[in-house]
Amino acid sequence: VVADEPFLGGDPELFALADLQTMQGWSYRSQWWIRHLDGHARPMARGAHGQVLAIDRPAGVVVAHTGSAPRPPSTLLDPVLQPLLDAIVAAVP
Repeated sequence: VVADEPFLGGDPELFALADLQTMQGWSYRSQWWIRHLDGHARPMARGAHGQVLAIDRPAGVVVAHTGSAPRPPSTLLDPVLQPLLDAIVAAVP
């Protein structure tokens, strides 16, 4: 099913060769950045200036974050955005 494609994730070992410090344990597949967490994948669409659309299927949560960071790359915002996304997902009953 095409809708399941992002949830399959890519190859984290291959992705690690890119050496992106804020994206350890991630992968990339079909234009989705995939964060691998506790046995499930959290696909994210990411914009260059901080825009994020994150889908956490087990929690039933979708988060859209608008962004207008003055310069790319959006990975510069990961130390703030990823804990924020984790907190939002954790707060949903």
